[in-house]
Amino acid sequence: MPMAEVCRKHCISASTYHAWKSKYAGATVSDLTRMRELQAENARLKRFYAEKPATR
Repeated sequence: MPMAEVCRKHCISASTYHAWKSKYAGATVSDLTRMRELQAENARLKRFYAEKPATR
């Protein structure tokens, strides 16, 4: 199936496809799992920092 057809089927642009391909090409499942864990931890730390009262 041509790339353009796959993009149309999933409602994404060709530029989005190429951006994802360049970002995730060669990544293994364990790499992606670790990336997701790090993103979740980063979000948790950002929320913690945003809720922390300002100190002098």
